[in-house]
Amino acid sequence: MSRTDKDLSLHFYQHLCNIIGSEDVVKTRRKIFCAIDCVAQHPGFAGISSGSKAEGLDLTGSDYDQMFILAFFRVYENMHNVSISRNKIPILMDISDTKPGFAKLQLSKSKIYKHFPIINQYCDIEEGIVNFSSKLFREVNLQDGMIIHGPCHSTKDQTYDSVQCFRCNEWITPAHNWICRSRSSWPDNKLVMSVAGLFCNIISAWSLLASLFYKHKRFHECIDVLNYGLSKCTPDKIMLHSDNSLSEQTIFQKMKDAVGLLLTCKHFFIESVQLHAPFCLLPVELTPVLKLFDEDFIMFPPVVYLNMLSFLCLHHLGDSRRKQNSLRELELTVRELYFIENESYFKIAKTCLHIAKCMM
Repeated sequence: MSRTDKDLSLHFYQHLCNIIGSEDVVKTRRKIFCAIDCVAQHPGFAGISSGSKAEGLDLTGSDYDQMFILAFFRVYENMHNVSISRNKIPILMDISDTKPGFAKLQLSKSKIYKHFPIINQYCDIEEGIVNFSSKLFREVNLQDGMIIHGPCHSTKDQTYDSVQCFRCNEWITPAHNWICRSRSSWPDNKLVMSVAGLFCNIISAWSLLASLFYKHKRFHECIDVLNYGLSKCTPDKIMLHSDNSLSEQTIFQKMKDAVGLLLTCKHFFIESVQLHAPFCLLPVELTPVLKLFDEDFIMFPPVVYLNMLSFLCLHHLGDSRRKQNSLRELELTVRELYFIENESYFKIAKTCLHIAKCMM
């Protein structure tokens, strides 16, 4: 490193310390939240602080998240692994007919648990099977002045989120491949970071990273990235284009004033997925899409691209059931015109859907 680069690096480090705080300040903040977790322990639950504030970053827009792990429940993937305890209510995880990243939680069939008062607060009964209801679970113990925000109870300014959790003490089957995964066979870290850093919009970045994993046949890792990207494509986001409405522009201005321009662009807007010539990251199955436009780049509707890439991964993994579910998600996305803003995007979406149906 040259003298000039070193001086510039030190100057930038000092600038960050002035904004974020020094290394010692950040460590002290983290220890404070660790102390809060230790003091706040309760026989019925364990509290865990997270979020940017708990990580020591006290910036504009930083939030504080708390997880409360309910001590009287324990989740198992298989009932054969259940450890009988008088103090724990066993819950069975069922992922046989759910979207990736989701699971149904069923109460043990033992009759002794069905008379617990707390079960009536949390559960629905369908055909004799007692399932935990995510809706009821969110509504229980909602305090005055708090709102439901996703799975969380949040303050109205969304600076604090709390969520109740169950604990599973085992590595579930979908996570087994992560235990002994080899990092050496992944793409070079510099290449990964350069791809992720091409765009300021977070969906574009994750889409390109997923495409890179797909090209290297890292289908499981690709699906993990895709699921995370899809979880961010919520209806409250705004599709960025040249003629956003006045109300969308007003919301953008308010968000920019609250959390800054960079965070607003990263997390509040959604852009199309752009792939440029020579289209190294474009899956070979999608090359027919190039015939639709005589350009040196192509723009996919974001949710269509993520769902299509998920379908292709499941096709190569031979997972027929999840592949069928992925096709339904793609069909629904096209039918509802979800983040499909114009005719050219719709044409691309229909072509992707046609390709997927031909692969069934």
